[in-house]
Amino acid sequence: MLFRSREVVFYDNAAKHGGAMFNWIFTSPHILGCRFINNSAFGDAYTGGGGGAILDSDGANSTIVDSFFEANHASRRGGAVYADYGSSPTIRNCTFAHNDCDGLGGALFTDNRASRVGATGTRVADSVFRRNSAGIYGGAAADYNEVSSTYAGCRFERNTAVVSGGAVATLYRSEEHTSELQSP
Repeated sequence: MLFRSREVVFYDNAAKHGGAMFNWIFTSPHILGCRFINNSAFGDAYTGGGGGAILDSDGANSTIVDSFFEANHASRRGGAVYADYGSSPTIRNCTFAHNDCDGLGGALFTDNRASRVGATGTRVADSVFRRNSAGIYGGAAADYNEVSSTYAGCRFERNTAVVSGGAVATLYRSEEHTSELQSP
């Protein structure tokens, strides 16, 4: 299934999974020039609370270009974007500012948890991560459980994590590939 959104504003939406958008089972949404502001994903200690703005799961592979994510919140994982179960979003020329998560990944969280459809990883290029925060790991981004993500030409500014990885946290056999990783 192909879903396209162009120059759409997603403001003040909330859900248990993917506060503004939930992409599931081999969907490939194209998100171009959109704004995601003040969306939230809520959950308890065991379920929900992933992807304050967007959640990709079970092979869903979003392409997100020229978009802006601000003040989104997730109670557990991925203040703005969460990818899981074989999903590999591509993010280009986006800004992530003031997003937060009580757990892992203030702006982005990627997890290869029990993937049935292949490897999980996020490809990010020419994007800015500014003043995002996480309650545990990865102020801007966190990868967990054998994830392989790439960051090229990105800038990380004043992101914070309470425990570790003010900008990026790589956890449990995950790999980060960086090219021209920038910091002020």
